[in-house]
Amino acid sequence: MRSGAQREAEATLGKGDPFALDADRFAIHFGQLNVEEGMRYAHATLPGSVVTLLRLGRGREAARQWLDEAIRRPSPMHEMVKYQLHEERATLLTELGRGDEAVADMDRAIELAGAVRADSLLRKKARLLQELKRYDEAIVVLRSLARAEGNRMRSWDLFEIGRVLTDAGRVEEAKEMYRALLADGQVGQMAAQALAELESR
Repeated sequence: MRSGAQREAEATLGKGDPFALDADRFAIHFGQLNVEEGMRYAHATLPGSVVTLLRLGRGREAARQWLDEAIRRPSPMHEMVKYQLHEERATLLTELGRGDEAVADMDRAIELAGAVRADSLLRKKARLLQELKRYDEAIVVLRSLARAEGNRMRSWDLFEIGRVLTDAGRVEEAKEMYRALLADGQVGQMAAQALAELESR
């Protein structure tokens, strides 16, 4: 049953578009961490918000189960951002120790997202692979990004390769990468600091 405060808040929403109204209702219940009521309107909001509410109220496994069902039978809203469902599930699966499934979900997210969002998801995949200690695969992803024409994040991708090499214990290769970036206007200072840390070991 809705509290008086919830009814009052919903009364202020007016008579707008029903779908937008449901999104607003979700936001109200999200703000109050009211999982039961909020989930009635989950179809109308972005997956990340739904996952956050479920994680806080019922835990990661409940969030994963909701994502499983949303991927199988997406609402019209979620059909438009289906890549986000896979992206969110990849994060949860990683936390649950199901790394191979997480990588597969991230690959599916990249496939669905299209060119505009693919690069940011590829960087997220590289971080996931690094976390799983699949260092060579992470480096392949980052090198492919660094080679891409018109990549404004090239320096950052190369710097991230240095970090992966460091985690992998390939210290001399990491030093070489950082030295190559010392004069870079975007990451030169960070590269100098990372190099100094390695050389002080």
